Formats: sequence, C-alpha cells, structure tokens
Amino acid sequence: MRENTLAACQQAGFTPRIVLDGGEMDMVLRLAEAGLGIALMPRLALDGSRRLIALPVSDQQLQRTMALVSREDRALAPAARALRKFLEGQLVRRGPHGDESRR
Repeated sequence: MRENTLAACQQAGFTPRIVLDGGEMDMVLRLAEAGLGIALMPRLALDGSRRLIALPVSDQQLQRTMALVSREDRALAPAARALRKFLEGQLVRRGPHGDESRR
C-alpha cells in the first residue's frame, strides 16, 4: 500500500514529507488527532468518535489486499463461521491474472 500511496501522491503533483511511518492504525490515527500530521486510512478505521475530518480520495484507485485465514486443524466457532460466510459474500476476489469476481 505504501508504494501505491506514494505513486498516487506523485500523480497528484507532490511528494509527501514523511517524518514518521507507522503500521499500527490506532497509533497513526492518534498522531493525526494530536495535529502531528495526516493519515491515509480506510474509512473502516474511523469509528466516528475521533476528532478527525475524513476526506475521500476520489481520483485515485488505491486498493488493499486482505486475506481471511483460519486454522485447518480446528473447527470454527459458529460466530466465526457466520463472519466468514458474510465476508466471502461481500468481498471481491481477484484471480491469478488480476480479474475480479464476487464470491
């Protein structure tokens, strides 16, 4: 995601000055909330209780790949099975050639 974000900034005509890079979302959001910079986050990372302003990035195609994992040697709890079924119905699956399909 970092390379995609930097490429999107370059396409927009600027290079960000990165002084701190963090991978833990809550820490990055807290730094932005304290006025120490900005953060590029998925909308789901904002819970509505923070004193932050969310601005959509609409002219770029920033995408993130996520994976759903579980152990093969253990059965899923009923709630985990329900979540998995829901997510599989909602998420876009990419094939080996980058083609999209709904599962």
